[in-house]
Amino acid sequence: MKIFIENIVAAYKKKPKFDERRNSKWLLNFSYPKCQIHPDELLSLVCLEQQCKNMLFCCLCEHNGHNFKPLKVLLCEYEQEINEKSKQQPKPLDKNALIQRVMQEKNRQIQSLANLKQVLQNKIDLLTIQTEEFFLSLVNQIQNREEFNQDLQQYIDQISGSVGDPKLLQDSVKDLISNVRLDQQSDDQLSNEDAQKQLDLVMKEIDLNMQLLEQAIFQQTDQKLEEIKKKKNTNIFVKITKFIFQPEFKHAQIDIKSSTIVKSQTQSSGYKFAVLTPQLSDSMITQFGFKILNVNSSNWVAVGICQLKVVESKQYGFQFSALGHGAYLVSSNGGSWSSSTQAQNNVVKAFKFGKGDQINCQYNPQAHQIMFSKTKIAQSYKIEVPKDIQGIHPCVLFYYANDEVEFVPPEKFK
Repeated sequence: MKIFIENIVAAYKKKPKFDERRNSKWLLNFSYPKCQIHPDELLSLVCLEQQCKNMLFCCLCEHNGHNFKPLKVLLCEYEQEINEKSKQQPKPLDKNALIQRVMQEKNRQIQSLANLKQVLQNKIDLLTIQTEEFFLSLVNQIQNREEFNQDLQQYIDQISGSVGDPKLLQDSVKDLISNVRLDQQSDDQLSNEDAQKQLDLVMKEIDLNMQLLEQAIFQQTDQKLEEIKKKKNTNIFVKITKFIFQPEFKHAQIDIKSSTIVKSQTQSSGYKFAVLTPQLSDSMITQFGFKILNVNSSNWVAVGICQLKVVESKQYGFQFSALGHGAYLVSSNGGSWSSSTQAQNNVVKAFKFGKGDQINCQYNPQAHQIMFSKTKIAQSYKIEVPKDIQGIHPCVLFYYANDEVEFVPPEKFK
């Protein structure tokens, strides 16, 4: 028990002292309740573990292994936090204006969904019409099959009866050729059973196309619904830098699959950048990452940081042979790429990575460097960055078609 009390005293001395002059009167005059187990002691300590059953306890209670703090100190810290926030607030929160903006955005999104619903409905209506026309054409084929045989026999009989009259014979042959095309008719030898099998094959192909259509619609819809669901608990009063890919900051041959996922198109190979915005802080360390979702069998994709203005001036291409290309990257073949240091540009010095790997980046503007590492592997590589560099952004550099990369935001590292 003596050791336990000494630990409490030692821990209390380590806690930051608070200024009693800044406390409210109710806090200074606050009286602790008495402990039911130790009547002579006060419940002056609070456990900081949210799952704890006994949040309040006295200095004699057994409460090992949990973080704790004197109750008055905790209350004082909360009150001082409120005071600091009120001083830092540039102007009072205009609640009505903010709510009005939220409602406007809600109405805009609901209208967008209504428009999308109408577009989808129009496409489904068109597909319905085409489906009806297709099956009607099958019915006509079946009906015309028997009619063709009957019509052909009538023309033959007409020609047979016109043998003695050259003009009538000529007209009869002309009618036959004009109205009956042998090359457009089905195989006369095809039995009813064979026709049923042919119909089965056609219907299987139709069913497969419908299944693929449903799969494409539901997969995309479920993915977007899940993304929206994750944003339900978004707190707009917590300042978080949201990095996203945008159409205006990428090469034309790169597709944006979502705000954090990009994919190179199926066209010819070539270097092409996709840059995230906004720019990284020039005063604080920022951690972020890239997950390799897909990479060509030749295994070349690069991730890291770049100067947006430089990359933009080169039409989001990559001229790696000379310095000044604007990027500081590592590539999946172990390559190192530096816009300013020859010894770290176009050389194989880093670690290799591939599909399924996550590359973590720590950009330190004060130390003028970016550190790369690979999740679950004790490997890292550092690239020096110039002191006066500005406008640095996270980026992805593709070469081969169909490669795909996902950005891992800083909040995932906290």
